[in-house]
Amino acid sequence: MVKIRCSTNNNIIILIYLGLIQLIKLANSACLTTEYNSNYDNTETCLPCPSGHTCDGSQTITACALGKYVKNNVCENCGDGFFCPDPTLSDPIPCPVGTYSSSTTANLECKPCEAGKKCPDGTLNSRTDCATGYYSTGYATECSECPAGYECDVNGQLIKSCQPGTYS
Repeated sequence: MVKIRCSTNNNIIILIYLGLIQLIKLANSACLTTEYNSNYDNTETCLPCPSGHTCDGSQTITACALGKYVKNNVCENCGDGFFCPDPTLSDPIPCPVGTYSSSTTANLECKPCEAGKKCPDGTLNSRTDCATGYYSTGYATECSECPAGYECDVNGQLIKSCQPGTYS
């Protein structure tokens, strides 16, 4: 990516990204929108925006909330199937096997897949109930078939031995 920065008396910045030209006008600053103006001793010094923060080219630095990460200078939710324990991470972390998360909230951690459900890919939408005759004990990516001589409750959560004189 080629990035060229030019400023004029009107504080207009010209960015060239692979042949596309973008003009950004910043009030009282010649810093890029991914930088901040440190303004030490009334001299303008443009510094890169710190990890986990967004900047607007001025002296304003905004921290991202926990459970989010910075993408293109915007605080973003981690996304379905991911979590962000630290906003300074450059990418969200996939949920471990047998857990899930939702993209509608700021995800600090992934939730364990509950007993009677399966979570094959870490996303909220993939979290489904076990079918009749199947069970899971939690943190499951698949439901297991209820073994011979045992019965599984309708919620797929409990497995117990058949009563004397009965079979499955």
